[in-house]
Amino acid sequence: MDPVQSSQVFLNPEELVFFADDPSKHRVVLTVMNPYEFPVSFHILCREVDKYLVGAQRGTIKPKHRFDLVIRHNDVRACYFYRPDLFKIELYRKNKSKPFAERQFTAVVKPSSLEGQAMHLVSEPPAYNPPAELPAQVPDKPQAPSGNVGLFLMLCALLVLVLVWPMECVSDNIDWWPPFLRVNVHVKLLLSFVIGVAVLPLWRDLQ
Repeated sequence: MDPVQSSQVFLNPEELVFFADDPSKHRVVLTVMNPYEFPVSFHILCREVDKYLVGAQRGTIKPKHRFDLVIRHNDVRACYFYRPDLFKIELYRKNKSKPFAERQFTAVVKPSSLEGQAMHLVSEPPAYNPPAELPAQVPDKPQAPSGNVGLFLMLCALLVLVLVWPMECVSDNIDWWPPFLRVNVHVKLLLSFVIGVAVLPLWRDLQ
């Protein structure tokens, strides 16, 4: 006679987890699957019969079908947190008294459903988001210091002033201008040249 094999029993989930803080999580749906070409009967056994209510301890599953049953935890006190309870399911062929397959599985109650959500988030790696491309930055045009602008304007004003300064040769037309403040054409040309040399670098910086 073939030995009893646990690998031939297919369950989902493989462990029953209950959460004390959420009444809707005091019950778990256990799915028993029959992948065979013949019908099978199942029998669910539990050592802690007072703590659990099994919706169907016995039943028959058609070939290539599954059977859903509800298991409810009746005592979710803190003294039972993280203490696994042992279940066993046995599969029988038709008109056979000895199981051809059996499997053990556990049930455990935890204090908070948030713990299960946190474990689910940890088990899933975060989705990779490629960094967004930054727009190309156009270098700003350097601005001329405000001090250069003021100096440029002052030199331009001084150049205009030198050009309109009265000369000795036209002293008859401006009798009101003191003679010692009048200059000749050579002084005007020299001052204009010096001021022009100073203005040119400032003009390049302002462009």
